Amino acid sequence: GKIKSGKAKGGDGWQSQQSSPTGRTRRNSLTQLRYTMQNEFLGGSSPLHSRFWWCFKHPVTRLATCLFNLLCNLYVYFGDPASFSNAKSYGTMVGDIYHGLFQPDEPGWLFARWLLMFVLGGLGTWLGIIIQQKILRDKFHLVLFGFDNGRNPNRDPLAYQDGAFLVVGACVCGIWFVGLKVYALVLTLAHVDPKHVPDSGMYGWTFAGYNLALAGLLTFIGDWWTLGSVVDQMLQAINLPEDDGHKAYASSTAKGTDARAEAAPKEGTSWKCCRLDDKGRATLRWLAAKWQPYRVLLTRLWLLIGWPPMIYFMLNYFGEIMAVLNNSGAVDEARVGRMNTWNKEWNTEYMRMLAGALVAFGNLCIVAQDWDFPNFSASDDVKIMAVDFSFIKLTMPACCKACLKSFTQACARNLPKIGLSFLLHFPALAPEVYISGKWFNYFSIIFGLVFDWAYWFMT
Repeated sequence: GKIKSGKAKGGDGWQSQQSSPTGRTRRNSLTQLRYTMQNEFLGGSSPLHSRFWWCFKHPVTRLATCLFNLLCNLYVYFGDPASFSNAKSYGTMVGDIYHGLFQPDEPGWLFARWLLMFVLGGLGTWLGIIIQQKILRDKFHLVLFGFDNGRNPNRDPLAYQDGAFLVVGACVCGIWFVGLKVYALVLTLAHVDPKHVPDSGMYGWTFAGYNLALAGLLTFIGDWWTLGSVVDQMLQAINLPEDDGHKAYASSTAKGTDARAEAAPKEGTSWKCCRLDDKGRATLRWLAAKWQPYRVLLTRLWLLIGWPPMIYFMLNYFGEIMAVLNNSGAVDEARVGRMNTWNKEWNTEYMRMLAGALVAFGNLCIVAQDWDFPNFSASDDVKIMAVDFSFIKLTMPACCKACLKSFTQACARNLPKIGLSFLLHFPALAPEVYISGKWFNYFSIIFGLVFDWAYWFMT
């Protein structure tokens, strides 16, 4: 599709930069490369700029992607023969961190391991704050990571921390994973008793319980939340006249006089299945107007309709599994590892790995299909699903904040500075945490993406 971008008087802005000596010099810099990627390439992903993106971000396409992911995840869980295994389960990174925190040991060894994880956690916190503030926010100017684009005059002062919780969490988990691997390697080389060496096992968990908790319950809960939040966010955006989604799919502007008419499929094209006529646009505006007063009630009903019945069904299914594993029930070999929905030919190792890969790709598509992708400039306007506020702010009482600040400053001043300067960054995050509606709504997708890729790898 045709990508619209800013035009200079001499013609296309990108071509003008190429033809000028100054433009050639800037083009070789990292800053110019980032600018080109964000504004010339990713900037064209708006549904107003091309027919492909108009159809890719169409409301029906977004709903179809969410439903496809939900069904594929159910197929993977109910068709996995590992759900009938009572062997000790292993989980990359998850198992390492689980063992580091909960593996029983003698008091001295337990204290040493917890002290190591505390120090590594502080290092990860410092690194995450630096990445969020210095790189993602200040250098790349990403709104979803706290950059203020001036669009919202009532922006909360703590919004500059947006996205920090995810970056810090990812850095802490990554450093814990690497640190515990090095710790285990050092103990092994020192010929320490193997019972003191943490591994990747989920202590006390079998594959049956591990699959139920992650592949079953948490994945379905996340997928059901994502499906509802995508609908909620689309209808919220349609009520915002300045949003790209409203302009592309619900605008009542006369055809031929606005940008959406250039991007939307025309009569006689191969995209006719995606067209929205004036009646369809009016229907979307009507749905959004009716949705807004009752969105909190309707989204909560959505969660109540989906979560309890499916959780009950999965727990009953787990009861059948345990009956087989404990030899207290009749073992039907044709039933082990298979649901009636999936026949033997469709329930193979290849098909389960393919389903896991497709779900991981689908999660990426769900994020890319957001009408604000890639800038997410409207993150302050989107309310969290099932509630009537657009962000979560956790603040520490002023007295506790003052004590923590004094303590960290004293530590940095009185203790050796090498390796301890990160303590000064603790008050910037620990006492006050800000999570925008976009981050909260899409957290289940991020969690699902990590788990789906891990499942694909572990399978």
